[in-house]
Amino acid sequence: MKYLSVFVLLAIGCTSVTSKSKINFKENIRFNHLYVVVDDSTFSNLFEGLKILDNFSYNKEQTIHSDNKSTTGKYLFGKHQYLEFFTPVGDQKRTFGELGLAFRTNKIGTLNSIKDHWNKSNKQNTYSERKIKRKGKLYPWFNLISLNHNDSSRIFSWLMESPKEELMNVGFNKDDLNKTISWEKYARHRRA
Repeated sequence: MKYLSVFVLLAIGCTSVTSKSKINFKENIRFNHLYVVVDDSTFSNLFEGLKILDNFSYNKEQTIHSDNKSTTGKYLFGKHQYLEFFTPVGDQKRTFGELGLAFRTNKIGTLNSIKDHWNKSNKQNTYSERKIKRKGKLYPWFNLISLNHNDSSRIFSWLMESPKEELMNVGFNKDDLNKTISWEKYARHRRA
């Protein structure tokens, strides 16, 4: 039971639905990022001794302002995925050694289809809508769903999807919303 939510999301990401659903989960869910909670010293010196990483990836420290809190992390961006590093300080929910596996949809509606399927199957899940603060105003950022687990494991997994408002805010148009939008395309639009 300890790793059930991780395996369920992996299974969904590696299989397709045979029902009347028009969404092909195998093609529409991808691993997106991993986060790790490290100690303060490791966080402070994380990229200092690893200059070789500059040849393979883009890395930076940034603070994200969302809802009613701010989170500072260090990020190591690869071509298709990225790593996030946090400290336990500043966010009381995170503890040293905690891991998070994030999967992302690349087709609008995939997340709601999974939510509906889990609700019909009586799978206990948590759904939330996250917002980001830009220029002093909160905007929809991403929605996420995860299976609940009651064990002591500090390994979390979830599925996230950008809502239409966020995709249009970063430059996609209404026609784009009917197509596949990979994380790479989303990241390019967001940086532009």
